[in-house]
Amino acid sequence: MPLTAKGEEIKSALQKEYGEKKGEQVLYAGKNKGTFTGIDDDGPAGAGSGDLPHLDAEKIGRIMDAVSQLAHRFDSMCDRKK
Repeated sequence: MPLTAKGEEIKSALQKEYGEKKGEQVLYAGKNKGTFTGIDDDGPAGAGSGDLPHLDAEKIGRIMDAVSQLAHRFDSMCDRKK
């Protein structure tokens, strides 16, 4: 994922301190742990805020199913009121 300006700055500082490969590893380890937030564009939901915990594909699928069910219920309720 592309890094934000903040992410590039942190990456550069870490690579200076730890070397190119290790600096990048430290950057993403810190991102996964929550030490560094807003360092990259996590996509529409995260939008680089870093506020969301890491979600695997299974969890995302369950969340999407739940949202879809709620949207369907909402649409049904709106149709009944017409």
